[in-house]
Amino acid sequence: MNCKEIQAAMMDYLDQALPAAAAAEIIEHLAGCDECRREADEIRLLLAAMKASERQLPSSTLRENFNTMLQSELNMETMANLLTTPEKEAKPRGKVIAFLSTAAGRAAASVILLAGGIGIGMELSRTPRPGPQADTQSEIVALKAEVQNMKNTMKENDLLNEPTAEEKKLLDRELEDYRKNPEAGSTWDEVEARLRKSRA
Repeated sequence: MNCKEIQAAMMDYLDQALPAAAAAEIIEHLAGCDECRREADEIRLLLAAMKASERQLPSSTLRENFNTMLQSELNMETMANLLTTPEKEAKPRGKVIAFLSTAAGRAAASVILLAGGIGIGMELSRTPRPGPQADTQSEIVALKAEVQNMKNTMKENDLLNEPTAEEKKLLDRELEDYRKNPEAGSTWDEVEARLRKSRA
């Protein structure tokens, strides 16, 4: 066996999952190859350290934060898909599809998705889990208030109209910036101010 074949079979050898003949070939190779023997020793040390370490489960907060981030990404992607319309789009058939192809339909679908995400979050918050409940409840109340504020702002500023090509580019840039660095992303007020400026 050559070094490449030995390296491919190394984990099975160290787990003692190889037939005796194959294990004997590896032992013979390791006796004559310093590089493969050094790699086998490093893997043995790593496996021993892994077995000796205490198994830790991620905290419930980590799972909750992950679920929140995932839902946020899905909402952002859905919103981006709703705002980007192909140049030559075939005429939709049916009343529901025709409504969803309008800007108002897209905005309504976005609000429904957002409300669904909040509903799911509220349902998840009702399940008992260890940790400070008061912080989570206050965060939910704050998020609800922010969503309502966003809805009111969209209505006040007539943002439910079909965005212009320039506005679509601005929103696409905002979405791309957010995906690159969510912590440094713009607030809704900043995005809204830029949209108003572009409409002026």
